Amino acid sequence: DYKRAELPWIRNMFENMSSVQTNHRFLAYTTYTLVLGAFVASIVLRLPRSTITAASFAFLMANMQAATGIYTVINQSPLHHAWSHQM
Repeated sequence: DYKRAELPWIRNMFENMSSVQTNHRFLAYTTYTLVLGAFVASIVLRLPRSTITAASFAFLMANMQAATGIYTVINQSPLHHAWSHQM
């Protein structure tokens, strides 16, 4: 067995639970921000209706993903419920 603090940095990124949660959260913030930007840009730039619809759907799905993730954290859900957030 090994101590988590002594892991090489690359293994620490994937095996230390605090690092994994931090990485997951930063990726979520980045993805949400990019999807929000695409949605706003599609409206501001007056892109074709089909593009606005696609951006709206992507933004809706990002909101659903965020809501599921927040629900999982708040309720300290069991692992099999938390996995639904990843689907």
